[in-house]
This record gives sequence, C-alpha cells and structure tokens, in this order.
Amino acid sequence: MDSDNPVVPDHLQIRDCLNFAWSLPVSVLITGPDNAAMLREKIQMARDFDELNEARRQNIVSRVQQFANGDVEYYKR
Repeated sequence: MDSDNPVVPDHLQIRDCLNFAWSLPVSVLITGPDNAAMLREKIQMARDFDELNEARRQNIVSRVQQFANGDVEYYKR
C-alpha cells in the first residue's frame, strides 16, 4: 500500500490532503481506508503529522486551484 500515489496527478498527494485537513479546526476526519494495510498507513501518517501553517496550506490550495471546477475524478472515467 502506498498513499503517495497522487490524488491529483502531478499536483497533490494523499498525505497533503490529510495534513491540510488535520491543520484545520476539525474534530473528526474519516479517511475511508479500503483495507487494514491502508488503515495502518493512515495511522502512521497521523503519527507523523506536523501541522501546516497558513503559508503551507495556501501552497496546497494554489497547486489545485486550477481544478476548482470539480473535474479531478480522473479515476472514474
């Protein structure tokens, strides 16, 4: 299992998404692991988590801004 596969190819990794969400004032985040290996991987990502500051969050936003139209679910095509 390797969640470093891109969520948005060449722009965003799963780790980026989780770190972004975990840096916001949320109390629950359901990551939707498909199996035990994915669950273990997400647990490790949570353990390794380092909160993103505003500049780092904005960097992620700027990398995916061009996809704001919602046309990023390439895997459903």
